[in-house]
Amino acid sequence: FAAMPPFRQKRRAPLMNILLVSAIVTFAIGSVLVIAFSRKTARRKSVLADHGCRKSTEIFAVAGCQKFMTHLHNCQDAEMDWYSDMSNAIDKEAGFLGKTKLRELKLENGKTVTRDDPIPGTAYALFDKELFVFPTCQIGTQYVIDLPSSNMQVNITVVSVSPRVLVVEDFLTEAESADIIETAKGKMGPSTVSAEGSDAKSITQASRTSSTAWLNPSHYSLGAKLRRRVSDLIGIAFDSPDTAHVVVEDLQVLRYEHLQHYHTHHDYFDPTLHAGFVGTDGRNRFITVLFYLSDVEAGGETAFPSAGDSRPVTDYADCSRGLRVAPKRGRLAIFYSLHPHLQQFTAASRLHRQGGDVGSDALDVASWHSGCDVITGTKWAANYWITLKGVHAPT
Repeated sequence: FAAMPPFRQKRRAPLMNILLVSAIVTFAIGSVLVIAFSRKTARRKSVLADHGCRKSTEIFAVAGCQKFMTHLHNCQDAEMDWYSDMSNAIDKEAGFLGKTKLRELKLENGKTVTRDDPIPGTAYALFDKELFVFPTCQIGTQYVIDLPSSNMQVNITVVSVSPRVLVVEDFLTEAESADIIETAKGKMGPSTVSAEGSDAKSITQASRTSSTAWLNPSHYSLGAKLRRRVSDLIGIAFDSPDTAHVVVEDLQVLRYEHLQHYHTHHDYFDPTLHAGFVGTDGRNRFITVLFYLSDVEAGGETAFPSAGDSRPVTDYADCSRGLRVAPKRGRLAIFYSLHPHLQQFTAASRLHRQGGDVGSDALDVASWHSGCDVITGTKWAANYWITLKGVHAPT
């Protein structure tokens, strides 16, 4: 038995090593977690130290002019995660708004709010699949927009509250405008309008006498760049998993010559009249982004007859009433064809709708607009239509 102690000592050594290694690994993991937590806390403290702790944030629905809640921040808590606290509080209000879950917070200029940002005084809550819409609460309001994909910064100005219309100057350079025109010249054909009925058919009509060419982004040099710039401008990421329901139609290039026009119309499709264009996925046009590619000596304005004028539209050739945006090379106009809070037809939103099961109340009737007669010169323009799936009940 004299050999037993050494035998036991050899059996005990591996066990001690295992315990020692386990203790070291546990300590290392704990240290990493402590360091990560400390850095996270330090980042929060840094944000508060650099910008101060704002005591409250007013929360608005998409494009809203009236706040639906005020969130109070606990500035005495150095460990406060203001972003999570505020997001959770907003989520609790979702059901009362006919929504399900908060997806994103935006500033009024479309910039996404993150937890590393200073606490904002106001924020716009986007629920479920909602897309950002500029608040158009007062004519003359301006928002400064960064366009990182083009290394630009622009001002966008509200020019109409209802319909929602905004204007940007110098969005395109003279060379960019000329490039689009040259690319489209050999592809122009008669402009068409959408026929009524269950089939998606386009027809020529005296109400629209311009010429049109369609440019796929891959078919012209500016295509991908322009698409990214527009995405930056309107605060909507076109290629995100959150925007799989968004369709950016090909660029429509337009030429209006002497006395050519497009009489008053809507860009949206009324599902009771144009079922073929709404389709089985309930899609409809949401945003029109209109580029002016040339100056025009006289005429050629884009008229919005319902802007500041509540009278019904009866004379579709009348360009004398409401707002008129003059064509100017480089200028851009944005307007919305759907009500921002009714972008998606869901079980939750059904209770908040007035238009029955088809969701026709999502259509903003005030978005009437026209391309006025060109009196002198030639008007070149182009537009993107941002279309959404799921606006109306699927068929």
